[in-house]
Amino acid sequence: MADPDGAAAVRSSLAPTDLEREHVHKVYDRIAPHFSHTRHHPWPLVTTFLAALPLGALVADIGCGNGKYLRVNPALCMVGGDRSIPLLRTGASFDQYVTFDGHLRPSCSQVLIVAWAFEQDARSKRRFEQQDVMVEWKLQQKYAKHEELTDEGDGEGEASHGRADCEKRWVVYERYCHVYCAGELEALVAQVPGIELASVEYSRSNWCLRLTRVA
Repeated sequence: MADPDGAAAVRSSLAPTDLEREHVHKVYDRIAPHFSHTRHHPWPLVTTFLAALPLGALVADIGCGNGKYLRVNPALCMVGGDRSIPLLRTGASFDQYVTFDGHLRPSCSQVLIVAWAFEQDARSKRRFEQQDVMVEWKLQQKYAKHEELTDEGDGEGEASHGRADCEKRWVVYERYCHVYCAGELEALVAQVPGIELASVEYSRSNWCLRLTRVA
């Protein structure tokens, strides 16, 4: 018999915190069109991974954003999912079929994880002093609403912490990010049964881990 209390406990532990709702979910929903405009170039390591997959392979891009990887390799069957509906809608503007299913658990044999690194390379302008950080996003005037630029909005249903810079005509939002130190992701992977770490690479201030399923 199923354990409803156990299932409820899992759902509760995965529920977003106030910090995540305000500084992750609401921010990405609000900045989606501007964010998508700045995120249209695929990462080389990801395109290499997709190019090496067999013809017709089923690929689930979890956290696909605007779906920029869904069209990298037309020989693959790509499915994208993201929590941010506004970001998915920007993907739809590329004539991609982007879907979301919060209960999707695809069977897979390979996994590629890409995460922002605490250790930024020499080309990066950022230097982190801690792993949990607030990173500013300057929402340009053409993407901002009138009430955001004039501070007339009440913020209900959207990120309420945006700061209007009337001189520069943009709105500043703070995105919460956790950046990963060397070895941190590998330690997390080691806790997952049935998964084997195939490779770890550092590229453009990101950690890239390739995992395989143990038969």
